[in-house]
Amino acid sequence: MKKIAICMSLLLGQAWALSCSTPVTISGPECEYSIPKVALNEEGEAMTLWVSINPENRQETLFAATRDGEKKWSSAALSDAGVDIYIRDLFIDVQGNQFVSWMLRKEDSEGNDLDYYQFAKKGKNQDWSKAVTVLNPDEKLNYPDPAFDSQGNLLLLGYAQSKDPKDTWTTKYSVASVFYSHRNGDVKRTEIAVKNGYSSSQYLLKNREGKVFAWWEDNKSNYSRSKGYQSEKMSMGSWLQSDGSWSAPTTLFVLDDFQSFFDMKEAMNSKGDLAIVWSTSGDLKKVQAATCMDGQWSKVLDLAVADKYFHNLNLKMNDAGHIAAVWKRAEKGNETLYFTEKPAGQPWSPPIALSDPTKEAITTKMSIDDQGNILAIWTVREGRKQVVYAAYKPVNQEWIAPVPLAKGDFGQVKVETNHQGYFVVLWSEFQKRQLSIHGAALSTATKEWSSAAISPPGQDCANFKFTFNKKGQGIIAWRTTWDDEDTFVQVAELIAD
Repeated sequence: MKKIAICMSLLLGQAWALSCSTPVTISGPECEYSIPKVALNEEGEAMTLWVSINPENRQETLFAATRDGEKKWSSAALSDAGVDIYIRDLFIDVQGNQFVSWMLRKEDSEGNDLDYYQFAKKGKNQDWSKAVTVLNPDEKLNYPDPAFDSQGNLLLLGYAQSKDPKDTWTTKYSVASVFYSHRNGDVKRTEIAVKNGYSSSQYLLKNREGKVFAWWEDNKSNYSRSKGYQSEKMSMGSWLQSDGSWSAPTTLFVLDDFQSFFDMKEAMNSKGDLAIVWSTSGDLKKVQAATCMDGQWSKVLDLAVADKYFHNLNLKMNDAGHIAAVWKRAEKGNETLYFTEKPAGQPWSPPIALSDPTKEAITTKMSIDDQGNILAIWTVREGRKQVVYAAYKPVNQEWIAPVPLAKGDFGQVKVETNHQGYFVVLWSEFQKRQLSIHGAALSTATKEWSSAAISPPGQDCANFKFTFNKKGQGIIAWRTTWDDEDTFVQVAELIAD
């Protein structure tokens, strides 16, 4: 593996809190790569995925690089070449076994797209298995959404439609799942619920422990002489059981006629507690929320009501059940960032504005740590440049005034907790006609910030992803270009202490 110069850190606070290790190049040179994805378990075993694009025929191939307990990286191709490849999910279990799912698109002789949903696994200290096709294009599961359970078995959730052989005018719609057992290769298809019509909204939500929740949209129409046709839009949900079956569907919420819900966000903690927020349309627009704590669903609650749309919702929840949400709403001609929270066992707080309503809030992100401390970040345009702002709320205390972290022209901006007393903010910034990755870390103990240049100088680095495990170990991957020619994927340890 090729290594390059170590990342240089710049001190802002009293300690060298944020840094990264020497990046390791884990791919061969290509002209194009997709955004890499990363996973990390509690033992420090890591995985990075990316799609390589052949510059001659534009065919795509999925690659994986894995790191063992001795921090050695090895790379392998997982898929055949295809027209398009979409990484769907990746997972590392507590034993260090690694699992990947993706969609491979090919063309038939007439140029029609054929989508194959595939799977591969790597047992600890073993090689990758051959790709297994879990779902063929002729199996008629539309818009499948994937998730792994805690054992590495693959779930696909979508909708199916079929004709009644006795009544060809009638189409039956249903929510269906495909369960693939990697141990014996069995594929089980289950109809979870009959739908009242077409909908492409079926989603799976899981936590790190592999607990899985499915939710989907449904529609119901009624007719009466007095009111005519009326319709209801519903959100339904079901839990995956330990035996691989699904619980009886539950109605999460119902919208009145002429309303729609959108921008739905969900969060699940390690206990399996679940929170959902969404915004609605209609004469009055709303932000609404529902929670499922210890298996009990709450009533739907209005968090905010206005005559203008809410959007860019963001939701986080920690293992204690402390929930936080942010969204944007037009106010005084600009998009303003709002915040609300629900500490465990307590009601939702009234929304408050975090950003200056005289300045347009652009990118918005948020994170909550295991103690309930919260960090919100957003970008605004000031003159010809953008500024990254961060606001910190210690648990059970008021917000500390926002501070500017950086000024420039930004691409990605992301924030995560390292679960060990730090919030880490990373962003990509245009400098000298190149993108570079920079970051800042906030200590929740001292409330001091430190910053670092994450990517090496002189390289064009972008499309980063990073994550931390509960022990505070971090990993970051990005796509880099050298000398305006060769493109590589690199990975490094991300350290905040």
